[in-house]
Amino acid sequence: MKNNSSSNPHNLVLKILEEARWCPSPDNIQPWRFKLLTETSFEIHCKDQSDWMVYDINGHVTWLSLGFLFETLNITALELGYEVQYTKLTQSAEQTIIFNAQLIPTTKNKSALFTSIKSRSVQRKPMGLKTLTLIEKNELLTCIPNEFSIHFFEKTSQKFKIGKLLYGNSTTRYIMEEGYRVHSKVIDWHKGNEQFSATKIPPKSLGIDPITTALTKWALADWSRFHFIEKYLAGTVWAKFLMDFCTSIRCSGHFLLTYNKPIETLEEFVESGQVVMRLWLTFEKLGLGFQPEYTPIMFAEMVRKNIQFSQNTKAMKNVKKMDDKLKYFIGEKNTFNSVYMARYGRSSVASSRSIRKPLSELLLP
Repeated sequence: MKNNSSSNPHNLVLKILEEARWCPSPDNIQPWRFKLLTETSFEIHCKDQSDWMVYDINGHVTWLSLGFLFETLNITALELGYEVQYTKLTQSAEQTIIFNAQLIPTTKNKSALFTSIKSRSVQRKPMGLKTLTLIEKNELLTCIPNEFSIHFFEKTSQKFKIGKLLYGNSTTRYIMEEGYRVHSKVIDWHKGNEQFSATKIPPKSLGIDPITTALTKWALADWSRFHFIEKYLAGTVWAKFLMDFCTSIRCSGHFLLTYNKPIETLEEFVESGQVVMRLWLTFEKLGLGFQPEYTPIMFAEMVRKNIQFSQNTKAMKNVKKMDDKLKYFIGEKNTFNSVYMARYGRSSVASSRSIRKPLSELLLP
């Protein structure tokens, strides 16, 4: 049903953006802004975080999340009887990509995933162990175009291997100052935002106990303090054990999404992000928890392209070691063609999560 009755000429666009702003982004950064144009068109301005976020050093993490946004916009627009046509206008030197989005009337069916947009979240805590049923897997497979493949890892031995891999990748993240600069910024320690945060990650969503949370806050306040604890006091061992290894075991399984070749272009990253978003919303629709495990994929690309992302020689050696383990586990071809990885499981609704900035803060003048 189309909604053109309001006196505000941008009512339709605003209604779509109000829902679509709930799509996920890296560490809840929400790198997009919207410029209203006409009753049925708007611009999307998306800025990558390569100037400060080591994990987005080439802008590809932002490109992938732009696909999340596009798919969420598509699903929301269908609910109102429209589809969205995107046209890239520019890709500036200031890390910003601008797209024009045009709403076009359609008679296509609404998406069953619409009701999962707001409830979808990240579950960082342990989840149930029951594996996916054949019916559930088949529904997930409907999200995957022919150029993509999905691989499930549900055996206990496979989950242990992934747990060790994620633990090792966290070692890379914690020993380098470039990683600290990100971690120290993305957790919302402000009073009142412990459970929900509109701009960052709330501490209660991390899946660790109050004492570990307090120690994490204290350590992240200063790099020299964090580095000393990590290097000499094994201060990150417990956090890695809880947040990476244990959660890898305590879930139904993990999946790996691959493309038919290494993804390289903006268009390929956006398409991949759209597929991931459909998968994530389908997991939510099925009542399953979901946690991204993108670090091995991100580091695999950096190793493949010989990107010097850190001045820390131990971090650079460790990332190569972990990449070798990834190749041994999933194969070299799948490593090169990898798009996304995540864990899933039987789970209650996350009691703590990132929320979103109000739409008014995402609109450009």
